[in-house]
Amino acid sequence: MKTIMRMRGLELLTEQQVLTAHKFKLNPNRFNLAPTLFRVLRDAIILDTPLEQMERVRGWPARSAKAIISVLLFAIEETEGMFWTAPGEPAVEDQVEKLAETLEYVTGKDVGERAEVMHRWHLTPGQAQLFLILKRANGAVLSAETIHNRLYHNRIDDPPQIKIINVFICKIRQRLAGSPFRIITIRDTGYRLVEEGAVEGRV
Repeated sequence: MKTIMRMRGLELLTEQQVLTAHKFKLNPNRFNLAPTLFRVLRDAIILDTPLEQMERVRGWPARSAKAIISVLLFAIEETEGMFWTAPGEPAVEDQVEKLAETLEYVTGKDVGERAEVMHRWHLTPGQAQLFLILKRANGAVLSAETIHNRLYHNRIDDPPQIKIINVFICKIRQRLAGSPFRIITIRDTGYRLVEEGAVEGRV
């Protein structure tokens, strides 16, 4: 999964595509795929074959492997019937569920915590999710592009313009006035959330 996680780090895959890849790794024989497609995913997900090597061996154009893997994972994601879940095998689903929880945590999608943030500072769902994305970065600087991709990972074909992030940041700053939280702009880099007197485990 190193290749897949590198692609995710470059924002080339959505969280759902990563989950699909994880399912494939756990039990590839459950996928009803043509042999050629199966081998492509096997090489990328299980064998962690370098993308450049996959392109060279298969005669693909340079830098095309990323697009091909993304399309394959998206196609599997669309056709749910390609993955057969047999009864009595909870281990696979349990592992996928745990990974899904981790991805939801990273993208700030936890419904309960988001509702609390919305109520506490009167934020919209999108604003609350952006706040949680920054908070879960633990003080790291996130670029506007990274925030945008995480916020709209499920709208890869029709996301709003990236300027919406600046608008959200401005609105959130107004709502956080008087609270221990501050959003700092790092010029030409991005944003980071800081909290004075932070208590671990508290929003």
